[in-house]
Amino acid sequence: MKKLAIRFAIIPLITGPILFYINSFDKSLKFTILQKLRPFLPASLEIYLLRANVSNIIIFISILFGIFITKNYIIIFFYNIKNSKLVKTFEYKVVKVFQILYSPVDDLPIVVFKVFTVTSYMYVIWRMLSRNYAVYSFTGEAYLKTSRLYLNFSELIVKPYEIVSLQFIHRFIELPSYQSIIRLQVCLAILCFIGLFKYKSKIISLAIFIGCMYLSGFVLMTNGELEATEIMLFALLTIVINNFSKKNSATTSLIGFNWFVGFYYFSSGLNKLIDVGIKFIWTLNLDERRYVAALDSFDVSSRYANQIFAKIIIDPLLSDFFGLMTLLIECSFLLLFFNSKYSIAPLIGAIFLHTSVFLMVGINFTGNTVFLLLSLFLIVKFNNIQLIRENKL
Repeated sequence: MKKLAIRFAIIPLITGPILFYINSFDKSLKFTILQKLRPFLPASLEIYLLRANVSNIIIFISILFGIFITKNYIIIFFYNIKNSKLVKTFEYKVVKVFQILYSPVDDLPIVVFKVFTVTSYMYVIWRMLSRNYAVYSFTGEAYLKTSRLYLNFSELIVKPYEIVSLQFIHRFIELPSYQSIIRLQVCLAILCFIGLFKYKSKIISLAIFIGCMYLSGFVLMTNGELEATEIMLFALLTIVINNFSKKNSATTSLIGFNWFVGFYYFSSGLNKLIDVGIKFIWTLNLDERRYVAALDSFDVSSRYANQIFAKIIIDPLLSDFFGLMTLLIECSFLLLFFNSKYSIAPLIGAIFLHTSVFLMVGINFTGNTVFLLLSLFLIVKFNNIQLIRENKL
């Protein structure tokens, strides 16, 4: 092991100065070399080498050649690392942590899936009756031209979310009328009401999922608002997958839903750390957004701050506290991948954050709160947690 370490230390010492020298090639030296090689090079290759950064090409080829000739030493080196005591100890601790956090899930009673389905359908009924998607019938030419600044692929001619939400059909046919969208919303609410009693119906579950996906597409296409619709759609997709499955896969489907919730929030926290960094804590600025929300409350009924918070001054330290808790709670959603009982903490924390931010600055993620409560219900069932203690006589 020591001999290999010495060899790996000597190789950079020898190759480092050589690569540095190659990297210092100037244009005149490159031109001189290419002049001598001109009789042996095709014209197209000569033109490419004149324009290309030859020193980087040589370095890249040299690195590949070095890896090739030392591949046996590299294999032995990593093999020794794999079998070292340090790695063995690390693997043992990782396994122990996994055993502590992971909770195996037994088959759940069918009533659990029924509660999940009925709750999801009731939320869709409330959503269809409380929101007016018909206003998107007036978007006209702006419909396909709205760019989404913070969404990947928004500059493509045909956007991925346009295909997934079935909105691509409006490249060929006109947008539906105001009354047509209203009728669709009412129809979906009626289907959900029927689904409360026919919760295993394949046709009803599929129709509700496609209809909700289509309506949410209007928001995506126009960048209308933060709708927080992804978890709702995945809950409906979970119902569809389970209803169309030939086997009794309710437990597996519900675990998959919980994993999606974990991925949704964990990736959000990770993305904040990557894009903004730890300074996100001090740039949330809820104390400043509160004034904007208070002004909006006078003439906007769908996005409002509670009147209590319109009169209370929010200290900047409170905003920093919410910024810190947002990062900690969202990153803690990794626990949902283990079906762990400890994931109850981030679920309750996210519900608290969503409620607080809605009341203070009118940012509405209350729809997610419904499905966070469902996820909390599933964690309780996965771990057989008794909420009420039995009295011992």
